[in-house]
Amino acid sequence: MYEKMGRQAGDSRVYAGIHHPMDLNAGYEIARKVSARALQVGVPKDKPFMPQD
Repeated sequence: MYEKMGRQAGDSRVYAGIHHPMDLNAGYEIARKVSARALQVGVPKDKPFMPQD
């Protein structure tokens, strides 16, 4: 569901001439990596997500 919403938002920015499709692809790749890392290390409920070294 969230992926579909993100793609719709990204597509609208391409149609509006704000971004190019390659910008969206890079953003999707970053989002996949961040979400995979968050699931790997866990996200504390009482603290915002902070990257670990």
